[in-house]
Amino acid sequence: MELPLALAAGEVARLSVWIPMEPKPKPAPQARVIKLRNGRMSAQMYTPAASRKWQAAVSRAVREHLVAHDVARFCGPLSVTCDFVRRRPGSRPQPTNVEQLAGGQFYVSRAAWKTGGRLPCPTRPDVDNYQKNLFDALTAAGVWWDDGQVVFATLRKWYAAKGEAPGIRLLVEPV
Repeated sequence: MELPLALAAGEVARLSVWIPMEPKPKPAPQARVIKLRNGRMSAQMYTPAASRKWQAAVSRAVREHLVAHDVARFCGPLSVTCDFVRRRPGSRPQPTNVEQLAGGQFYVSRAAWKTGGRLPCPTRPDVDNYQKNLFDALTAAGVWWDDGQVVFATLRKWYAAKGEAPGIRLLVEPV
């Protein structure tokens, strides 16, 4: 079953989906040297295979959801909310130097950690790298024509609560 190309005039839809996959950040672009037909050498940029594989899996999962719920491709400006829920590490993240400790970076209090609930994740990788990888997958899935349509985004990065599975909560709405 193919997705409808676009919403009819006046229709308002939204996409709300839980993607049960560990969030993966977009890696830095990789380059390889290729030999051109004229004998010159050139650099070719590419996305690593692991990132492409993750994007394909997310794209398949989202496309299945779109077809099952009869959601059309979004047109026009969009608002996106993403909650990236990372696997909870075995121990509480610790600051690695005095400046981080003084500035409160990478800090999760002992009391908050012991509660076992979902907690903000103030460590690397950066939340925008998760967003880049996800948006590439959503473009491939046909959620929108281009990720440039996103004019408002709320991105949050969490440690999963004890017993909670990692994943991505996604909400896409027209503005």
